[in-house]
Amino acid sequence: MPISRKKGFTLIEMMTVIFLFILLAAVTIFCFRAIILTYSGMGTRAGTGITLNRAVELMTRSLRQANTAQSSSDEIRFTIQENGVDTNYIYYLYNPNNTYPTTFNQATYELREASLTGGIGGTFTYGAGQLIMPDILPPPTSDISMSGNIITIDLSARQGSDTVRYRAQVRPRDL
Repeated sequence: MPISRKKGFTLIEMMTVIFLFILLAAVTIFCFRAIILTYSGMGTRAGTGITLNRAVELMTRSLRQANTAQSSSDEIRFTIQENGVDTNYIYYLYNPNNTYPTTFNQATYELREASLTGGIGGTFTYGAGQLIMPDILPPPTSDISMSGNIITIDLSARQGSDTVRYRAQVRPRDL
């Protein structure tokens, strides 16, 4: 009587298949996680970039209308004529843990626009005014300065571990 061999898998074959399945699942999960993190990071950078672009565009529109402008210690003061009356404004970096004039020893600042009292060299309340953009990096990374009749806006914003930089130069029309 011949010996019949039963067909089936050995324990080693079964363990090899299970190991390969686990390895394939781990590689798939790792790749999927990397794709999700990349996509999430792109969204954060894009959102920060859009907000920063909007802030610089708002500043550019205001500064193009300036009759007079002056800069000092990373702020820009300017005058716009509105309905025949000169109105003075300032763009400056604010952090509640600092006092004015700012020493820039904090990680991030808010870019703000405020009205000046008493002319272009006048006063304002530090922390007052409209919030233009949060999470701006301090100087020297960010810079708002004037050279001749060209105003340079060079801002870097951080959100999480992402940093976005936007730079523009403005030549006021009436300066």
